[in-house]
Amino acid sequence: MKKSLFVSLCLLLSVAVCHAGGIKIGGHGAYTVGGDVEDEEAGGGAQIAIGFNDSFSMELAGTMIQDSVGNVDIDFFTIALSARVGGMLSEGLGAYAGGGINYNFIEIDGFEDPDGEAGFHACAGLEIPLAENLELFGEYRFTWVEYTVDDSGGDLTFEGDVEYNFGLARAGLNLVF
Repeated sequence: MKKSLFVSLCLLLSVAVCHAGGIKIGGHGAYTVGGDVEDEEAGGGAQIAIGFNDSFSMELAGTMIQDSVGNVDIDFFTIALSARVGGMLSEGLGAYAGGGINYNFIEIDGFEDPDGEAGFHACAGLEIPLAENLELFGEYRFTWVEYTVDDSGGDLTFEGDVEYNFGLARAGLNLVF
């Protein structure tokens, strides 16, 4: 899956150089909420979006959430490639909806890290231009992913496939070129 996302990014960037309707690069804060999330956590990340025309764009985003359970640190990473369609609702407000694939992995201190897993997501968001080259955005993204847990001889009490669905609220700023 890592190779697929890397190839997708390379294709996305090469097409963007030739046909870009605009490039957005920025950072975001994130908050886990919804789905199988029991304890909400904050995190952050970065994104690049490439517009192909006024209504279609693609975005590659990476987000990291850090958590602790007792003395154990847990880092959750998601890398998402989204196709988005949208447009302006009014002169100062744009909206979009989309979906795509993502690669999710967890690092847990003291445990053998499970392999990353591919998932799918749907998203919807709003964009507000703040200046000529700066915009504010807010988005909700819901992800479906299934992890395979195999800790033979380890400390886990369950082995097999675990479905874990989660929501991610993101808000941030983009530089618009």
